[in-house]
Amino acid sequence: MVKSNAERIYKMHTLKVRTDGTIALPRSIFKPQDKLSFIQEGDTLILKRLTPARISEIAKRAKGKALPLKEIVNEIHRFRKEKKASCA
Repeated sequence: MVKSNAERIYKMHTLKVRTDGTIALPRSIFKPQDKLSFIQEGDTLILKRLTPARISEIAKRAKGKALPLKEIVNEIHRFRKEKKASCA
């Protein structure tokens, strides 16, 4: 375990690259159906599970009124920006 300045706790895992170029991720961290994105910088690789927003979370923001498609799209973009900012 490694602590950062922000007091987040990080766990380090070691994996081996197989001869066919694949790696096996621990099931305790990722499930077989998870979608992942990754960031590579030099010899550093960061994996991130993609978690789509639930429609119900976005629908709550409409406050019971019907919205035109353009407003729905704008609301989704606002929701994603807020979620991204809260994770930073």
